[in-house]
Amino acid sequence: MGPLPSPESTRDEAQPKQQTGFIAAHSVLAFHEPTQPTVSEGSISQSLRVRDAILSATEAEILPVPALRRALTDAFFEQVFHNYAIISQEDVSSSHSSILLQQAVCLSGSLTRHGPESMHLAHTLYEKVKTLLYLDYETDNLTTLKALCLLSCWSVKPPDKISLDGPWYWTGVAIRLALQMGLHRESTYLDNPHAPCLRRIFWHLHVSQAVNLCLGKSEPGL
Repeated sequence: MGPLPSPESTRDEAQPKQQTGFIAAHSVLAFHEPTQPTVSEGSISQSLRVRDAILSATEAEILPVPALRRALTDAFFEQVFHNYAIISQEDVSSSHSSILLQQAVCLSGSLTRHGPESMHLAHTLYEKVKTLLYLDYETDNLTTLKALCLLSCWSVKPPDKISLDGPWYWTGVAIRLALQMGLHRESTYLDNPHAPCLRRIFWHLHVSQAVNLCLGKSEPGL
């Protein structure tokens, strides 16, 4: 008969492993073990070169000049924040603040301004935010989710035009990311320092989806 397992090892085996993202236990996206990369290092290197070339061509990483950035950020917190209470001053005020989130906040702030120049600025910022999202530029999922929520504040094209550039599309993308992050499960909020913000985000997405359905269909499906 072999040696009995130690109490420490028994406790370690009994404790569930920390999950970082899932939809449900039966889903193909359920998280069990860390996965290995599915592409070669050569493909990754080529993708990084393409990514850098796109960033250079679009200048998506370049923020508005400091004075304009402060003005747009102030406009966001003064006129937009009450509808998007998922961003804090600390999110965009430090030297280490996310470029993606700063661009998204500036975009929202620019929509409070008037005149053709302001509309051109909004289009420029929107394209930069969209580029950063498609390049998977931001490494923090919560920051990406916040930026996606902010994109729902503007319909780039008229509502009678079929387009991916609108609140309906970006709200859907945000909802799917939120589900992968487990925001539909109460256990996600336990002992989570970001729990209040995460709850506001999930409620914001629920309301946004309902509003989009009401505007787009005669009989909402909720």
